[in-house]
Amino acid sequence: MEIDTNRNEVQDGVRGVLVLLACLEHFGAILNSWYIDYFSPSNLFGMWRDPREVLLYSIHSEWVGHALPVDGLTRICCQVLVPWVTPLFIALSGFNLSRSSPERLRSGYHERVGTYLFLFILFLVENLIVSPDFGIGLSLFPISVWFLVLAMLLTVQRYTGLLGVGICFIASAGVNSALVLRGVDFRPLGAVLEKIHPWAQNSAEPLHYLPFAALGFLLGVQFRRQRSSEWIRGSNPVFWLIVLLTGVAGWMSRDLFQIDPEMLFAMDELLLSSFWGQLFLYGAILLALGGIHRFREVETGGLNRLWVWVGKHSLAIFFIHRILFVKVLAPLRLHVGSYFGIPMTNTAYELLGFMGLVLILYRVLEKRGFFGRMFH
Repeated sequence: MEIDTNRNEVQDGVRGVLVLLACLEHFGAILNSWYIDYFSPSNLFGMWRDPREVLLYSIHSEWVGHALPVDGLTRICCQVLVPWVTPLFIALSGFNLSRSSPERLRSGYHERVGTYLFLFILFLVENLIVSPDFGIGLSLFPISVWFLVLAMLLTVQRYTGLLGVGICFIASAGVNSALVLRGVDFRPLGAVLEKIHPWAQNSAEPLHYLPFAALGFLLGVQFRRQRSSEWIRGSNPVFWLIVLLTGVAGWMSRDLFQIDPEMLFAMDELLLSSFWGQLFLYGAILLALGGIHRFREVETGGLNRLWVWVGKHSLAIFFIHRILFVKVLAPLRLHVGSYFGIPMTNTAYELLGFMGLVLILYRVLEKRGFFGRMFH
């Protein structure tokens, strides 16, 4: 699939910001468990270690076996922004999918679904590469489930049309709300994964994210037909009604915006676990996608160009960022820090440094054709 040369830069910019927020969370979460899962006591004090190496790495001994918490700035950023990043990203994908006509979606159905299934497998392989053990490597996380959700959405659209997508949104949203209100944790894929490996996790169930992709698709179709989003105006009472309802839902679910600085991954589905949290997400998606469409003609420049560039290359950056971090940057930081007596830290400044290095390395690889057309 080739890059669309007539892309919406505002949409790409928003996608770029979401990707960078995801990188911030992923790096912080990996560093949370760095001295537990990646640099464990057996790494430091194993019998096979050369005494000189043990001495070199002794600076890390007080942290070995302990979680590495994020600092206050990172915690606030993750607390406010991260809980709704994944639903908004998936809604944005559905929104983007709706730019194609129904005829084009039907004619290219098999190619697109085949691409999504290939990417699903590819990101499972990526997870196996970066995970500290095989069980976690088999686990499903939002980035891989994202492709399953898009394949499901395309299938619904192909065989039932726009009406089917609308019914899919209402049904999946209703089921999710009912399950939450009844206190039922319905994870059929999780049960299958546990049969394969006891340590396998299912932190992202396709059913939980399907309504967001369907909502994004429906909004995209509506905006394409009307060529406007007049309700995103200060003079329109509908806009203020959505703002009010979203604000009320956010206030009712405010306790879910609390995070454990030693376990960032635990907050991925906090809002999905609450009825009010789900309502807040639907309202936030309505406002965000409406705003993207409303300001789609705005020119970008300066620092905004970075967000747009990241958004255009979001899939490839998503694929490579954890591999570069776990296999190259974090081990290098640990080794260099050992010489200077500086253990690993989980601060906003260090995380931003890692993010910058990942973007630079990706740019170098991309300029040399390393990724080819695989992610375009």
